[in-house]
Amino acid sequence: MAAAGAAGRSVTVGLRTLGASDVAWLDTWLPAVAEGVGYEYGDAPRLKERARNERSFRLRIISRGGADAGLVVYRINTPRRGSALFELVATPAEQARRGAGMMAAALVEEEMRAGGVHTVYAPAAEIHGISMYFWIRLGYSPILRAEWPCAPDGVAWLRRTVA
Repeated sequence: MAAAGAAGRSVTVGLRTLGASDVAWLDTWLPAVAEGVGYEYGDAPRLKERARNERSFRLRIISRGGADAGLVVYRINTPRRGSALFELVATPAEQARRGAGMMAAALVEEEMRAGGVHTVYAPAAEIHGISMYFWIRLGYSPILRAEWPCAPDGVAWLRRTVA
C-alpha cells in the first residue's frame, strides 16, 4: 500500500512475517508502547511461541519505505468463525503518527476479508484516547459492553464490518 509522504513522494507500507532478527528490535521499544495501551506483551519470544501454538494467532512486521516500522498482532476466526480481532497495532516512537499503522491495519483487513472474515473487532485503551481515535479513523465504531468479544480491564472495543 502506498501513501504520499513528506514532500509528496510515495511511501510504501507492507507486511512481513516475524523473523528471528526481529526479536531484539521489538524488545527495544515494544514493551513500553504495549504497556501504554494496556497490552500484555511479555516479550517477542513469547509472541513467536503463541504464533506457533495458536492456529488463529498472527504477527506481522510493518515495513515503511523498506525500513521496519512496527508490529501488527491479530487473530482470525475469533471470537467466532467469520470474525477477527486486532490485539495490537504498534510503532516505535520515531515511526508513530506517520500513517504506517493505519495502512498496515488496512492491509491486514484485506487479508482477513480474503479469508472469509466479515466482522473485525479492535481494542482501544479506555484511558488513552489516541487509540480510540486511531480505530474510528479506520471506520470502526464503539460497541456496547454486552457485544464485546472479551472484557480485559481498561479496554473498550470497537467493531467494523469488512465484507
